[in-house]
Amino acid sequence: MTRRYLLLVLVTLFICGCSPAPKNDIPHISPQCLASQSECVVSTAIGDFEILFNKEKLLTEIPFTIYVNYRGDKKVSKLTGYLEGKEMYMGKVPVFFKLATNEKYPEGHFQAETLLGSCSEDTMVWTFWITATITNQASQESENQSFFIEFSSSRF
Repeated sequence: MTRRYLLLVLVTLFICGCSPAPKNDIPHISPQCLASQSECVVSTAIGDFEILFNKEKLLTEIPFTIYVNYRGDKKVSKLTGYLEGKEMYMGKVPVFFKLATNEKYPEGHFQAETLLGSCSEDTMVWTFWITATITNQASQESENQSFFIEFSSSRF
């Protein structure tokens, strides 16, 4: 009887231990323009660039995702960028974009994950510089288009 009871307890613990992990109740937020953002869509000579974020408010030292969606007749072969403080220079924070290749984002959509450093100010304004590289497939010549937006972050 003791062996059967022990076996039953072990099987029960094994089954309970294999139950799925509890779901994370953090709501998914669709990419959006920040309320503090200077422009959501930047029009350039090569087309329009929509800049979106995965959070409503950016807090320092907490990662966030930036989405850049290109609408135009050319093909963007590369997107680079960096962030720098507007009122307080804290160096350049590089932003490394990758072409979004999943089903949700067709060609021409880039994303990058980054974070902002904290400083002594409660709120900080950032300048986000973006450079798009257009490569002509026939001639292999490249053309760069640079632009920027500004937005703010908070420590709280």
